[in-house]
Amino acid sequence: LLLMPLKKKYALAFSVEAQEGGKVDNAEVSVVEADTQRQIGRKPLTNGSGAMEFEAEPQSKLELVASAPGRINDKQALTDATNYVFKLARRVDRGKIGVAVKAQRGRKVAKATVLVNEGGKELSRATTDDKGLAELDFEFSDPRSLILEVHHGAYQARRTPFQLPRDK
Repeated sequence: LLLMPLKKKYALAFSVEAQEGGKVDNAEVSVVEADTQRQIGRKPLTNGSGAMEFEAEPQSKLELVASAPGRINDKQALTDATNYVFKLARRVDRGKIGVAVKAQRGRKVAKATVLVNEGGKELSRATTDDKGLAELDFEFSDPRSLILEVHHGAYQARRTPFQLPRDK
């Protein structure tokens, strides 16, 4: 007689919210074994909500981990509950860049306004000196949505995405 341990089936529903309120886009919830951190299941969520089924050994200690770009992960132990709500705090990093502004023919541009934006929100602003140089210090949460803008009355405004620390 061979005894096979039965796996327990779990059906769970998730909601991932921002700590400041509202649902989090591009979130996902993973089921991991607490001891080994081995992933058993993963579910990308639509508009911060979703459901998932998975099987695991009944005695295994499981954790649910919610994550999203630009956010700090949140963990909860798997209990008998079927609904879980996660609150993700915004991840904040510091950035510092130096910018040299030059005209198309290579001349340095003084008194140009340089901005760093993240998703349309202004993070930092500086004005170039006589050598066309400016330095900006800022805090950001999603490095993929950083935009550098340069404005000067005599020139066409320029916008470009950039990545820290790769771009110069």
